[in-house]
Amino acid sequence: MISDSHLEQALADYNDRISKLEAVHSVEDLLEAYINRGTVLMMMESYVAAMSDFDEAVELIEEMEHAGDPPDLGLFIRAYENRGQLCCGDDDAQMVSDYARIAEKLPILRHGTRYFQTKDIVQMCINCAEDLLDEGYWENALPFLEKGRDMLEGKYDPWSQNRLAEIQSLFGEAYEGMGLHNSAEHHLTDAIVIEMSLFDRRTLEDRFQLVLDLVSRGDVREHSRDIMGSIEDHAKAADILEGMLRSGESDNSELFVNLCQGLGSKYIEAGLIEEGEKYLVKGMKHNLPQVRDAMKDLGIDR
Repeated sequence: MISDSHLEQALADYNDRISKLEAVHSVEDLLEAYINRGTVLMMMESYVAAMSDFDEAVELIEEMEHAGDPPDLGLFIRAYENRGQLCCGDDDAQMVSDYARIAEKLPILRHGTRYFQTKDIVQMCINCAEDLLDEGYWENALPFLEKGRDMLEGKYDPWSQNRLAEIQSLFGEAYEGMGLHNSAEHHLTDAIVIEMSLFDRRTLEDRFQLVLDLVSRGDVREHSRDIMGSIEDHAKAADILEGMLRSGESDNSELFVNLCQGLGSKYIEAGLIEEGEKYLVKGMKHNLPQVRDAMKDLGIDR
């Protein structure tokens, strides 16, 4: 982690550099300096000042393009990625516009582009896609997910496989948001297959993501009237989450209780009374401490 003193020194250095470059109007060097200072300001959580620097950087990019002298690709992407990230949730129209400019350049973005090795490209694509999905721009996320997936083709190391599972999960979220349930199920299945393989090899980074993907696929299957498939996914998710709760790996007891209550109802509706009662009891047992606390708050001591 970079210390505050290092950030303050970096900020002072970039202030001096920008003052000198503005005097001689060295455009590409000035562009890089604005982006770097904006990045430091983001790290210092000075978001208004950071936004100002990225606005300046984008203005320089537009000047260069208008003059027929396009900027370095890596600088172009950094400027629009950082400004888009700052706009997410506050100015979604600007975020979508900035990320659309990056999407135009994805076909020519390669490993070895300035500032971008394969891992950097993949992580940038995931970050942009997540921002777009969080705000409901399902289709806009697809080019980033496709680029990230393409960059990971033929790579089987744990980092790459974890990222590929993450991308397939995001594909599922995007297609579900678009109402394309078959496509959503297909990509969620791909994510789950990768996650289970990583889990078996003890290289899965986030077991809770496997739980969420099983829940999501179960929801999709329920929407498609595949009730038993939905039950199977939710039961597997509940069983994994129960182990995580016991080990302290997760504290999401609310999701566990909701899964158990839903499974209890579904099993009983399907005529599988014993299985349904098993999950209902699990949910009730897990809720007992909260029930006891609520009774105490009400002055009921039993």
